[in-house]
Amino acid sequence: MLARRACELSGDTLAVSCLWAAELYAAGFGLPADPKLVASFADKACAAEYDLACQVRGDLVACAQGIGAPCAALAEGERRRRHHSVRDDGREAIWRWAACQRGHAASCPAQPQ
Repeated sequence: MLARRACELSGDTLAVSCLWAAELYAAGFGLPADPKLVASFADKACAAEYDLACQVRGDLVACAQGIGAPCAALAEGERRRRHHSVRDDGREAIWRWAACQRGHAASCPAQPQ
């Protein structure tokens, strides 16, 4: 995964790359969720003074551990951040998917009746 490799290489994009790697490993999107890697990547981003990584670390690790509510909280955070931006990079949808997969029913798409 490119985000993981960019984080490991520690260049100018270290903080952003490490947080993105932590997010992908937390969500289990395209690869298995891994709480240890999530903690490691989030800690590296936080140490690089990326405040967002410090703020969401606990929810990232809990989501990677299979708990739905923290995944939903991450989705809500993305929704609020996107509200202040015109850009939608799909992160909210990834977190909603992860929350639903981990039993958070309110995050699951409504079924047609």
